[in-house]
Amino acid sequence: KPLDRERYRLRVKASDRGEPPSYADVEVELDVVDRNNKPPLWDKSVYGPIRIKENVTVGSLVAEVKASSGIEGNPTVFYRLMPGSTAQTNKFHTFYLQQRSDNGFTWADIKVNHPLDYETIKEYNLTIRVENNGAQQLASEATVYIMLEDVNDEIPLFTEREQETVLEGEPIGTKVTQVNAIDKDGTFPNNQVYYYIVDSPRNEGKDFFEINMQTGEVFTKVVFDREKQGAYALEVEARDGAPSARPNSGQEPNSVTKFIRIGIADKNDNPPYFDKALYEAEVDENEDIQHTVLTVTAKDHDESSRIRYEITSGNIGGAFAVKNMTGAIYVAGALDYETRKRYELRLAASDNLKENYTTVVIHVKDVNDNPPVFERPTYRTQITEEDDRNLPKRVLQVTASDGDKDRPQNIVYFLTGQGIDPDNPANSKFDINRTSGEIYVLKPLDRDQPNGRPQWRFTVFAQDEGGEGLVGYADVQVNLKDINDNAPLFPQGVYFGNVTENGTAGMVVMTMTAVDYDDPSEGTNARLVYSIEKNVIEEETGSPIFEIESDTGVIKTAVCCLDRERTPDYSIQVVAMDGGGLKGTGTASIRVKDINDMPPMFTKDEWFTEVDETDGVNLPETPILTVTVHDE
Repeated sequence: KPLDRERYRLRVKASDRGEPPSYADVEVELDVVDRNNKPPLWDKSVYGPIRIKENVTVGSLVAEVKASSGIEGNPTVFYRLMPGSTAQTNKFHTFYLQQRSDNGFTWADIKVNHPLDYETIKEYNLTIRVENNGAQQLASEATVYIMLEDVNDEIPLFTEREQETVLEGEPIGTKVTQVNAIDKDGTFPNNQVYYYIVDSPRNEGKDFFEINMQTGEVFTKVVFDREKQGAYALEVEARDGAPSARPNSGQEPNSVTKFIRIGIADKNDNPPYFDKALYEAEVDENEDIQHTVLTVTAKDHDESSRIRYEITSGNIGGAFAVKNMTGAIYVAGALDYETRKRYELRLAASDNLKENYTTVVIHVKDVNDNPPVFERPTYRTQITEEDDRNLPKRVLQVTASDGDKDRPQNIVYFLTGQGIDPDNPANSKFDINRTSGEIYVLKPLDRDQPNGRPQWRFTVFAQDEGGEGLVGYADVQVNLKDINDNAPLFPQGVYFGNVTENGTAGMVVMTMTAVDYDDPSEGTNARLVYSIEKNVIEEETGSPIFEIESDTGVIKTAVCCLDRERTPDYSIQVVAMDGGGLKGTGTASIRVKDINDMPPMFTKDEWFTEVDETDGVNLPETPILTVTVHDE
């Protein structure tokens, strides 16, 4: 009959047909759902892109979404904002969801949970899950795509340039310096920076300098006389290109100011000069970055001259750098003697007007920074097991080379691992010539169980500097080739079996299985053939009573009708022979199982007894005779 929409509980019982029957039961719950139950339906499967400014406050509403339940008469739905696996998919709960009801609908409001930053993450993909309230809850998902809009919330930041110099007597318009500021906002014009001279009474240099608002280049507006004033403090401003979005900004652009000290230098009419035309130094190839190799200084006859240094050529790969105020040349990049042994640098000394040059030759010194490298990562060889001829015997030779080509190539080899006993070399199976890399086997090796192994693995090391330097290594695998040195073996020695009397010929009695520890994949060394060496002969026919399958070791009866009453037990000797002619023997002890094949027999042909005569009344229940029978 038709079912109502409710839950039914049933108990199901299952039983077998045994005597007595066994049974089990289980409780089953059936939820009958409305055939019209459908998953919730979103107004849209994708909402957005929704654009919001990065500086919206925490708690601000970003989006309103809703879905219908899909169940007639049951509009209840439940929303959930799913956390994703990345920051862009709300892994860190940047947004949160509030559920509300309005005019019979249930809405999901997406709101800001943490401050947003356009410069860090520009867009978000949120997944919202909605479930209905049916007997069987169904769900569906929608995507909300949110894009942040950049606002001008970053303040420009000046970089470097705190002190500069200009020569006295230079013409108006002489470039003094160039200031630079960076604005981290993500879009134009928020990150556009303009430069200004601050118009303030404290800015003593405002009337003497001007600045290019686009580039930040500072130029002179007058011809300076050092004897009137030796330095000026100039305040410059960096201002971005849009009204500020920062609190209490008054819609003015973000800005920052900085003082630059500009010194007025003597007129420079003498170039710097070096004491020598050539300087030389050495540095180890593994020297640390920032290590000072040497300091080269120049002199200037002009008073108060400020000399700056620069490497103008020869600095291949940026291996070196110079401190421009001191002339200290230091390591700036990785050095490698094997790649380049010598650098010839051209060093310039400048006093802002005139300059001079010298040559600096730096020799890179070789150090032991390359470990030996073997020709192969793994060496493999094969030898025959149990071979005791010409021991110790060479099995292979390994070779390693040292990348430090100009250093002595005195490599020393040694072994560790299986078959190597450094504490007691007499127990070792292998050894190596420390200078040639020749590896020797010292003893006959057994590959077969229970005490042998088919492969020996050990590690060969190569150490340079005569055993005092760096180490390289390779793996060595020595595989043993099998010989037929193991006879078959019956592990139990004596095996026991049973056979029923009066059975037919060909009845399976038992199975005899031998093991051969030789390699089964090496010819016929471990391929076994079974035979009966000492069989039992049937007296009447002279035929063997038992036979064995040569390839399986299955023992069967070769004749019929064994009689337990005649012979209850048999013992035969089984031979297992491998392909090389080696043999092993085992004993099969076979017991004949009895069946009811003999009739009982009286122990006498006639029995006699006497009884007193009686009238047949009140006879006592006492035996008058006991007869016996025998069953074989």
